[in-house]
Amino acid sequence: MKDIYTPKSDNERLFYSHPRWRRGKAVALAIVALMALILGLTGCKSDDKIDELPSAASSFINEYWPLRNVSKCVHTDDDTWVATIEAGPVITFDSAGSWISIDGQGGTLPQVLVYDQLPSKLYEYLEATEQTTQVYATSRTPRTYTLQLFDTYLYYTIATGTISGNPEN
Repeated sequence: MKDIYTPKSDNERLFYSHPRWRRGKAVALAIVALMALILGLTGCKSDDKIDELPSAASSFINEYWPLRNVSKCVHTDDDTWVATIEAGPVITFDSAGSWISIDGQGGTLPQVLVYDQLPSKLYEYLEATEQTTQVYATSRTPRTYTLQLFDTYLYYTIATGTISGNPEN
């Protein structure tokens, strides 16, 4: 390995020719090369998996988890899509790309998602009980919404607007 720096005195020449200095430079270059390799492998977002989903599902994921990759995408026999987001939730979509269920996998769901995707009466209830940041999972059917909170479930009936469950327990 050729030195870029040319020593000006005998003391500098002696210092820079020492084996520890040369070994240190080699180690430093190896560390820099390894960091560049790691950044090169993880620095770009792979959209291969997200492209398999219906466009509405892809848009939903990009809106609420814009900096995360879809690590797994499965099209099931009952014509639903299951997308797993890296270090994030597992989301089930119907054939049109509308979400059916979102499981935070131990983490809470983004508060903006809770605000945007739940009926206003249900969100207002969560807000009044100070639980908007404690939603770990949600699912919906044409008739109901189900929320998993820290230690209980809430059920919301769309037709009547009733909320059942006891979040204080």
